[in-house]
Amino acid sequence: MNITSFRTANLNDVKLLVQLVNSAYHPGPDIATWTNESRFVLGTRTSEQSLEKLLVKDDSVVLLGLHDDLIVASVHIEKAENHAHIGMLAVNPVLQCGGLGKQMLAQAEAYADRYFNVEKCVLVVIELRDELIAYYLRRGYQKTNRTIDYAKLCGDTCDAKIDGMRLTVLEKLI
Repeated sequence: MNITSFRTANLNDVKLLVQLVNSAYHPGPDIATWTNESRFVLGTRTSEQSLEKLLVKDDSVVLLGLHDDLIVASVHIEKAENHAHIGMLAVNPVLQCGGLGKQMLAQAEAYADRYFNVEKCVLVVIELRDELIAYYLRRGYQKTNRTIDYAKLCGDTCDAKIDGMRLTVLEKLI
């Protein structure tokens, strides 16, 4: 399955978007995905209130990937100085490993270049997620040797299962 179209999310998409993101990052025990963070994080990945804030914030957009009219993937893109922060990349867990994440990431980078006119894209990944870091390295991102305390970015919807957990910062020139 491929993504057949892209569009930006609006407030009417929030409920479906929360469900998509939370199921991608914390699928149920009967769904095995390599992208989930359940081993490292308790709680949900996002909430309706958090997504609503992102959707109305200046220089912030959630891009949706659709197959026909069905939302199958999403990614958050936010301009910050000379770069765009890419985060919350989510693919329906049943459809993962089919290239949709790759499509969404490429579309996010193109969106950042076209609409935010930035020099690079930056993203953060749980430092212990070697397979996910490798995924982004294969897509041209590079390690920066910078890390961030997980608790600073976690927000109010989740908690780290590991004390002192850190996020590694990756970036890609576009």
